[in-house]
Amino acid sequence: MIYDCLENADRYASVHPGFARAFEYLRTTDFSKLETGRNEIDGERMFVMVNRDTGQGREKRKLEFHRKYIDIQYVVEGVDEIGWRALSHCRELDTEYSATPDVGFYRDPAESYFLVSPGEFTIFYPEDPHSPMSGLDKFLKPVVKVAVEWK
Repeated sequence: MIYDCLENADRYASVHPGFARAFEYLRTTDFSKLETGRNEIDGERMFVMVNRDTGQGREKRKLEFHRKYIDIQYVVEGVDEIGWRALSHCRELDTEYSATPDVGFYRDPAESYFLVSPGEFTIFYPEDPHSPMSGLDKFLKPVVKVAVEWK
């Protein structure tokens, strides 16, 4: 997992072949003009899910995990509270992984929580179960989905 400000994103551009493009997209896109839901960037290699929502609270959010995509979650407005737990510490599977829509869930509670404010982003890899929307604030948050296997 990575947590930082968009102004520092160039530090991470070399970590994955799609990251430089993803960060440029986050810097140059006016998300207030994009539709909520999926918006194309580069077919199945990279797309963005635009979320306009309100957090549900820690008790209602389960740890989710992905296998095909890395999440770059960026907050434009509001604050998102996100929980995290190391995959090696997860013991209670709640919902088996499904390739479509690339998600599974654990019952285990998050080990830590942090607030992601406007201008900040998080990167969650497949080994990073996370629970976004764990706070109660309203937010506008694009999530760039970057294919793990970049072809």
